Amino acid sequence: MRALVIGAGAIGTVYARHLERGGADVCFLVRPGRGGDVRRGLPVTPINEGRGVVELRCPAVTSVPEGVDLVVLALPSDALAGDWLGDLLRRTAGATILLLSPGLDDRALVTAHVDEALVVQGRITAVAWRAPLPGEDLEPSLAYWVPPGAAPLWGPRAGEVAAVLDAGGLASRVVPSPPEPTGSAVLLPLVASLEASGWSILRLVSSGSLPVTARAIREALGVSGRPVWAALVRPWTLRAVLALVPWLTPFPLEAYVARHFSKLGAQTRLQLDAFIARGTRAGEETGALRALRGALVRGRADAPHLAGWGPAGAT
Repeated sequence: MRALVIGAGAIGTVYARHLERGGADVCFLVRPGRGGDVRRGLPVTPINEGRGVVELRCPAVTSVPEGVDLVVLALPSDALAGDWLGDLLRRTAGATILLLSPGLDDRALVTAHVDEALVVQGRITAVAWRAPLPGEDLEPSLAYWVPPGAAPLWGPRAGEVAAVLDAGGLASRVVPSPPEPTGSAVLLPLVASLEASGWSILRLVSSGSLPVTARAIREALGVSGRPVWAALVRPWTLRAVLALVPWLTPFPLEAYVARHFSKLGAQTRLQLDAFIARGTRAGEETGALRALRGALVRGRADAPHLAGWGPAGAT
């Protein structure tokens, strides 16, 4: 398999490493004048394998090579806009497209240019960051951690991709239908609330903003299949989760969230807009999601206005 990775960032690097370990011939597509770090070799720290640094060496190319079998789109949702995507997919006609962008509308952007049968959609489970984070004792590198469990892949060609990733040490499983975006429905309101709270878990919890955060998550879950556990998302459960999760992650969670999602602010806003638009079309309540979106427009100083959202407050 010859794989072309679009996006030499954190997730693109993780998937490139495991595809290569699984036997694929991998290269990164970079803009002319870019890709120097890729050409010099990328230091990677796979936390699951220990804390030692390994080097990933994959060629960087500035034009689409011949004979590409797999195109990996490892980009933020907002980066998929523009004419470049259609041009790329025409140049790789017939190749399998592994879509790793998390947006609700990202698949439609891709299938506007290629047959849907060519698209394999993946849910990212790996957590990757540029190390060291503040307070972290790691060598400068791209560090990543994969939590237990296999990442779901969906699409007619998902088995081919899963086989290579599995062989490369990144557990994957084929699912019969697209996974509901419940992970994004929970994560996005939390990230937006943390951004509005200056990336401080303590400030978020103490500001009185958890009620609107909980309601925003339930609203997003309402357009994501409405799982049976959605009713359990309440301020007290969020408080418990926010107290527990930092002890379960092998990296400084607050520092990671601040660094990672500060770079992905445009994607956060785009995804919130997609949940609001989808909820509005379905006749669902979206007031708390809109309040969070407004907080990001107005800036962190307005975070306290989230407390007690709604005429009767939010619970």
